[in-house]
Amino acid sequence: MKKLVLIVSLCFAVMSMAAGYEAGAEAARKGDYASAYRLWRAAAEAGDAMSQYNLGVLFDQGQGVDKDTGQAMYWYFKAAANDIAEAHYNLGNMFLNGRGVTVDQQEAMRRFRLAANAGYAP
Repeated sequence: MKKLVLIVSLCFAVMSMAAGYEAGAEAARKGDYASAYRLWRAAAEAGDAMSQYNLGVLFDQGQGVDKDTGQAMYWYFKAAANDIAEAHYNLGNMFLNGRGVTVDQQEAMRRFRLAANAGYAP
């Protein structure tokens, strides 16, 4: 019985994260970045990797929040730890250009390779 309760609880948690991500994406499509931030923040803190990535983008671009390179990197690192290729790519650009970090071409290339190996190579 305890296993069933745990499984059902996990299913609801996953569904809640997905709903938060989708609602955030819909708000962002409408240009309501403040709402997207609130929705993605809750999902990101619950472990949703795409919400983590999108928070990085919001902080990187200053949409719905004050532009904050440190927060952008924080959320990109969390998303990259969850294998989001776009997060690796954005971190690669930050290391390549010294945005928020000291220029590190080796780390930039490592991040670009991780993104490319995952199929993301703009």
